[in-house]
Amino acid sequence: KEAKTFKMHSDNLYILGAWLSYERKAQGYSLRGLARGSNVAASLISAIENQKSKANLDTLKYLFEALHHSFITDDDYTHSVLENIDALYYAVYDQNEAMVPPLYAGIKEHLKTLKYSPLTVDLILVEAFMQIHYEHGPVSEAFKALFNHEDYLSTVQKQRLYLNQGYIAYQAGQYKAAENAFERVLKCHRKSRAHAVALTMLAHLKLRDFDALNAMHAAKEASQLHAHYSNLFRKVEVDFILIQCHITLNQLSHAESIIQNLSYVLVESNRRYWSELQAFKAYVAYRNKDYPLCIQILSTLEEKNVLQTVMLAQAYVHIQDPKNAEAAYKNLMKNAPLDPHENALIRMMMTQFKDTPLLAEDLSMLLDTPKQFIHLHVVQTLIEVLSSYAYHRHDSETLYKLQKLSLKLMKFD
Repeated sequence: KEAKTFKMHSDNLYILGAWLSYERKAQGYSLRGLARGSNVAASLISAIENQKSKANLDTLKYLFEALHHSFITDDDYTHSVLENIDALYYAVYDQNEAMVPPLYAGIKEHLKTLKYSPLTVDLILVEAFMQIHYEHGPVSEAFKALFNHEDYLSTVQKQRLYLNQGYIAYQAGQYKAAENAFERVLKCHRKSRAHAVALTMLAHLKLRDFDALNAMHAAKEASQLHAHYSNLFRKVEVDFILIQCHITLNQLSHAESIIQNLSYVLVESNRRYWSELQAFKAYVAYRNKDYPLCIQILSTLEEKNVLQTVMLAQAYVHIQDPKNAEAAYKNLMKNAPLDPHENALIRMMMTQFKDTPLLAEDLSMLLDTPKQFIHLHVVQTLIEVLSSYAYHRHDSETLYKLQKLSLKLMKFD
């Protein structure tokens, strides 16, 4: 019976021993008091609580019920809940939004009943997953406590633990900590949906760090795994990262090949990806110095992000049309909500037109935090624009600072 129930992981019994200690102390029971109430020897309870002995299910049932907690070991019930937990993870991975709320609502009904049970760890992990992604609130103390018991988790549970940890750090802007957590998912050496998602997040983080080569390696492996799990749109997500990496590394034929393949798969009615695919075509045209084609493609997009606007405006600059270039930047500032770095970016780009001055605080922001300026291409373009500005004004100090920044970024070029 125990072997069947613990298809999930028998070492979770050690974790339940630690939880037992927490509940006993919270309710004011001594070891001897619990021993009297459960007919289990105090020495055995102590060994279980200190994770020196693995209790069997019957013993845990007696102990938790003596603390007024039901301890359900019914195989059919626990397995049906476990199947729903797995189904919820798959629904989120498959982006099946319609299935997520009913599945989670069903699981939430069991959270209290199965607080202490063979599913304790799995329920803590899935609750934290939903708290992070759907409830957007803090995770439970029980989730945080799992890090004290990592050795007793199964490989699947470890991957879910570290994936949650990575997302928490990512949402808090702690990108290095997020990277470390997602890498721990990979170190579990189990190819899975969690593995594919961790690789995807690592590709995003590496690209954000201007590390196109390592972003490309992570994205390639993620693309293969997403294809294996038949998730087209997650594959498209990492294929877009691959395109960006190839363009950044000036491997334009590779980028064009992926764009061509995606053009067969995606259709114009898919607003989620079609516009971004067109933008990548424009990006390749820009890098090929086909500025009229770049302008033609970008002009068809109803909404343009900051990178796309920079490409459009600079394409106009290259064909000697400063009026339209300036208008593109002004429209962006007028119509789009911009963060401080984006505002600074546009102000610096505007130094190309008329007598717009370069603000010292904007330059400092670029020099101190270049990676906050969205994209390596944007930073490179900024350096070119500001270098020209400084050169024509004989500003050797600014030129020197920009050259230092350029050298610092050269390893990513």
